[in-house]
Amino acid sequence: MPDQTRRDIDEWHLGIEGPEASHPQSTALMPAQVPAPVTEPQPPNLSHDRLDAPLYVVTVEHLGWAAVALYALITRLGALGLRPLNSIEAARALVAGEIASHGLRVLAVATLQAGWLDVSRAGVFLAFGESDFGARIIAAIFGLALIGSAFAMRRQLGRAGALAFATMLTVSPTLTYFSRAASPSIPAIALVVIMLALMFALVGSSGTVKVAGVAIAIAAALSVEPIVVPIGAIFVAMLIVMGIGELIFRRHPMIRLRVWWERRSAQMAFCAAIALGLFAALESAIGRRNLLVSIVYGAAQQWWPILHPDLRAGLVFYLPAIAFYEFAIVIFALLGALAFAVFLLRSRVAVIAFLWMIFSAAFFLADPVHRHDWTAMILVPAALMGAVVIDAIHRTAAWRWFRYPAAVLVLLTIYVQLAINFVHVAPDPSAASWKRHLLLFWTDPATTTVAEEEFAHAERRVTDRGAAFLMEPSPVARWYLRDLKPTYTADNADLILSLANAEKPVNVGESFDFTLDEKWDPNVSGLTPISALRYFFTQRVATDVSSTDVRVDVRSPSPANAAPAPSPNTSSIASPSPVQSPAAEASMSPSPSPSISPTASPTSSSTATAEQTQSATPAPSPIPTAAASPVPTASP
Repeated sequence: MPDQTRRDIDEWHLGIEGPEASHPQSTALMPAQVPAPVTEPQPPNLSHDRLDAPLYVVTVEHLGWAAVALYALITRLGALGLRPLNSIEAARALVAGEIASHGLRVLAVATLQAGWLDVSRAGVFLAFGESDFGARIIAAIFGLALIGSAFAMRRQLGRAGALAFATMLTVSPTLTYFSRAASPSIPAIALVVIMLALMFALVGSSGTVKVAGVAIAIAAALSVEPIVVPIGAIFVAMLIVMGIGELIFRRHPMIRLRVWWERRSAQMAFCAAIALGLFAALESAIGRRNLLVSIVYGAAQQWWPILHPDLRAGLVFYLPAIAFYEFAIVIFALLGALAFAVFLLRSRVAVIAFLWMIFSAAFFLADPVHRHDWTAMILVPAALMGAVVIDAIHRTAAWRWFRYPAAVLVLLTIYVQLAINFVHVAPDPSAASWKRHLLLFWTDPATTTVAEEEFAHAERRVTDRGAAFLMEPSPVARWYLRDLKPTYTADNADLILSLANAEKPVNVGESFDFTLDEKWDPNVSGLTPISALRYFFTQRVATDVSSTDVRVDVRSPSPANAAPAPSPNTSSIASPSPVQSPAAEASMSPSPSPSISPTASPTSSSTATAEQTQSATPAPSPIPTAAASPVPTASP
């Protein structure tokens, strides 16, 4: 910066008019009777090349939000196809694939229970092709929207509270795991939090767009996952409790209610009309399903088990994952609940967070139906409670020492998050029993690392023109063998999938034995501090697992199917099989080739029988597939 410009700025800040004040102009140029106007000191008129434009100040909060956004993008979108699809994910992907192939008429099947989430996934398949990444991208996007909704609550939670809420949601191992899966629970809880943020934004304003957004979020959440119906009942119970508190502790409650009704009744009617209309359209698949049957089925599915609560089983199911993976959220939530109980937190947001956390935990622990992805319904209100108390501590002098243990908890949570989402992503059946890495979410069958590789290898043996028969109706096998043509009988199949202990069909050229999936039942009763620490840092546990061992048989060409030598006057012999496999085309031997020993990696777990095999099979589809056919007995 030139010296003259620097002097001008310094003099302006000091209130000095400048060097030209000591050299006034000649008085002959102005009337003597008119005094010079008295003006305040003005900043020097500097050109843009002498002084830059005002700079944007980057604060610690801005850096924090930037770090959270970048880390969220990496952990939600990075390597979505790293983990093979399990049976439930594969079933949903197959439904979306049928919608993409045959249109919305697939939604007319009442037992299919497909919704707008499956239609969105089908749109991704149409645009980018069918893949594991495309099957999970919708849930990953809603996982990012869940984190972004924390920024919308910045006014209610405070700067530190909103950033803490977003950080806990971002580094949560459980929320990351199911955001990287084809789970409807993440879109459901994201829509619930978006609805809550829009309702917070409506306080003191009357935006029509915000009211419509609340209605759309409610309808979409109720349609995407039936478990949102109990969550809606929880919010109604929260309103009742808060209303009773208004009657007891606030002055003139009836006048306040009347004022609220006069201001908000039209908005509430408008919101209800949009929500009911959109919910009816989504739940009936735009008139393709019976709305009454769908609503009754969904309500019975969610409310009938509540008549038989089982709190102990809920604790056994949810507590290990919450204790080992979500200890940071639990510690902050318990601290917030304690502060609320001793009346240190008095804000309306604290009341909402406390009631939502208590009611959600009580419902899902008492519900006898358990699912690991429903853990997100407990963690999000707990994280909101923790964010409220963190913002309160940030305003006090205790923050000077509180931030260090909080940072340690966050770093340990990030370690667990990376370990279970990017390191130990799937069971490895080739590992020894004493060095298995098992996740607490694998109480449901988890597809092994070798299954996808073996399916791809077998598919290459028959090419995408071959026919496949699935004697073992597995959604995972249907998904990874989706390029093969399905057949209802094993006689015309080039590839046959069956249990490993089933009788081998005739005319088999190659066989591949491998473990399709594994599961285990964690037992925390005999847990010691040493074993708990070892599992926390390594996810290694010495225990028995239940596995499903399968065999893929690739047919060899029969003598009748062998192609003759090419000749101008000789036509090819018709084959009883619809399509010849590459092995049949390459083989010129008149007899079948001998069976080749298995090439898959060895398994160290016990072989599951047909009764022990557990897989989530999708609802019957109107499109003929191999898995939809009856399972015949193996021919000798």
